[in-house]
Amino acid sequence: MTKEKNNWLSPQIISLGYVILVCMGYFEKSFYYGKFDIDIEQYLGIEEYLLLFLPIGSSFIIFVVVFFGYFLLMISASSLLKVPFLPTSVPKRDINSVNEKTPFNWKDESRKSKIFYVFKSIFFAAIVFAPFFTIFNHVFHWNFSTRIIDNFWIIWSLVIMILGLLFANGKGVAKKESFILSIGGLLLLFVMFFRTTTEDKVNRILDGNPEMKVVLEFENKSIETDTNLVYIGQTKEFIFFRMLKEKGNQIIPKREISKINLIPKEE
Repeated sequence: MTKEKNNWLSPQIISLGYVILVCMGYFEKSFYYGKFDIDIEQYLGIEEYLLLFLPIGSSFIIFVVVFFGYFLLMISASSLLKVPFLPTSVPKRDINSVNEKTPFNWKDESRKSKIFYVFKSIFFAAIVFAPFFTIFNHVFHWNFSTRIIDNFWIIWSLVIMILGLLFANGKGVAKKESFILSIGGLLLLFVMFFRTTTEDKVNRILDGNPEMKVVLEFENKSIETDTNLVYIGQTKEFIFFRMLKEKGNQIIPKREISKINLIPKEE
């Protein structure tokens, strides 16, 4: 039992989890500032990246994590559901081997078992091909709203997580696959939470309703946000504003500022 627990806490698992969390954080920041056409990579200090290679390899890392994560989830789901492409006849086996897996025997199974097997296969096919809906929406310009796409991914991640939790009492390989599905679905839910909250924040700013009112004081002048100039955010060395009428941005280095006043706006 102790050995199995140590496997989950191995340095490789911890390192992978750290990289995933870093990518999730960078994805949220990049997504947010990208909505204002700001390449945030140019304005982050080295310590703000957490990893030196992040500005160059972040997109590649996210692609690799998503690509292999998707196939890992689908392989785990396939194993737990025992689909698809299983033989339809039972080979000879040792009747004393209780742990040996038995393929689905379509000829000898009851009608109820056949219906359940077909349902499992259709369900598995649905969760496999459902994510391609997002790709098709982009390629074929189906023009589904961002809210619909976000809700779709939230439902898909919930299905994956619930599937994993249903097999949480399994043993051996089944327990490992259940863990993968549960954690994978939970991570995707966090990603969608970041995305939806960020999208709402961006829309409020573009509608002229930012969370903060900002006053910048220089040696000989001051700048104050108003109905046109609104506060976006800041890094260690820069502060960002959106000019709503001009649909452009104003980026000011902090070294030029003597004082920054951040005042929460009243609802």
